[in-house]
Amino acid sequence: KAYSMGITTGRTKGDAAAIPFMKRALELDPNFAMAYAGLGLEYGNLGQASLAAENIKKAHALRDRVSEHEKYRIAALYYQNVTGELEQASQAYELWAKSYPQDLVPHANLGVIYAMLGLYEKAMTETQESIRLEPTVTGYGNLTGLYLALNRLDDVKKTIQQAQERKLDSYIFHQEICALAFLEGDATEMERQVAW
Repeated sequence: KAYSMGITTGRTKGDAAAIPFMKRALELDPNFAMAYAGLGLEYGNLGQASLAAENIKKAHALRDRVSEHEKYRIAALYYQNVTGELEQASQAYELWAKSYPQDLVPHANLGVIYAMLGLYEKAMTETQESIRLEPTVTGYGNLTGLYLALNRLDDVKKTIQQAQERKLDSYIFHQEICALAFLEGDATEMERQVAW
């Protein structure tokens, strides 16, 4: 139950809020591969690469205890966050998406990898598909980041508004609003976001 709460909390309130649930799941079962994977993902999304890699390595070591669906997740996270083999990671996500077309995760993470590779149009397509499947804080945050990278400022505003209308909020949006205010020369809005 703690693991499921961690997944739900991460999708609606952000990565930092999900970490205590993942840690609790591991207290209850120290061999819970998917909780290690989830914790690694949360740390990775928060920019804590060493903690991400440490937990994903633990999940990878326990991968013989999980379903085929979960093996896709662990393999993709391992290649993306531990070995840095983005081509291998994207192949794992593509297989996962073909095997489980209603799962938002492979689409969301393909969006991230394509953005890292500078393939912004492909990244937007995958990110939009993940949001269509399930609107999440991370999905909307990734989409606003892509729009910023493409200098599509009106789309940044619309996307943040759509997320807020869905009652999704995270530090991600405040960072993007601050970046948008910077690009528009709005010092008052920048100060408001920094104060937040």
